[in-house]
Amino acid sequence: LTKDLGKGERLLSVNEMMKSCKVSRDTVVKVYNELKAQNLIIASPQKGYFVAENNKRLLLVLDTFKAYKEELYDSIISHLPEDYEVELVFHHYNIELLESLLNQGMPRCSCCAVMSFDHPGVPVLMNKIPRDKLLIIDWNVRMTEASFIGQNFDSALSGNLETHYEQ
Repeated sequence: LTKDLGKGERLLSVNEMMKSCKVSRDTVVKVYNELKAQNLIIASPQKGYFVAENNKRLLLVLDTFKAYKEELYDSIISHLPEDYEVELVFHHYNIELLESLLNQGMPRCSCCAVMSFDHPGVPVLMNKIPRDKLLIIDWNVRMTEASFIGQNFDSALSGNLETHYEQ
């Protein structure tokens, strides 16, 4: 097998690859799983395995859509390399929805940025994502070892209180 495959092209099925390469099923499955983990291929149930269209894809998980979130989205887009695509989804503070969005989106995406919220299940879900592929946005709740960006309201609040009490 020395054929170059283009983006979106179908790979041989596991059974076809076993016969063609004369290797075990486990070997083919391991190779395909590794290629999926590297976002080089995608699996489509009942259809097969395909060369990934673009393995530079950000899964952006925000809480809700509001006007200022559009500014956040625009800022993220403007700072990404041009060859990145963004898959934007919203969890609406629902832990089951967040889990579903991550389970569906992460196999297609090379990295993930999540606007966190205060729920005991959030760290459990975040711990399933490799640290080098995860960015927590706005609120780092119960996460100690993840990359994090957020607003620092604490210093603004304490600065205002100090100014008020000095007068």
